[in-house]
Amino acid sequence: MSLIEWIGASGIWLVEASYLPQIWKLFRMKEAYEFSFLFPALNIAGRLAGLVLSIQHGSAIFTWFFIVGIALRFVLFAQVIYYRAKAHRAAFD
Repeated sequence: MSLIEWIGASGIWLVEASYLPQIWKLFRMKEAYEFSFLFPALNIAGRLAGLVLSIQHGSAIFTWFFIVGIALRFVLFAQVIYYRAKAHRAAFD
């Protein structure tokens, strides 16, 4: 792997790792009423587009980063849906 690929891979790793604190915070808070559905949804769409491109170019390292990124965004999206639904049910109980 070239220096440029290492720099690019490090950058993508940092972007993907930046989602971990938010996922952990939502898990601890057990609520997401202030969190937008569009944020993780648009991020998933962007990562899917990047995944297609990385597969087309045959870049295994970037393909794996995009797969990890998609998984992290699905976790975040699922948390938002779950905690909002839970709050909605609690409001009507």
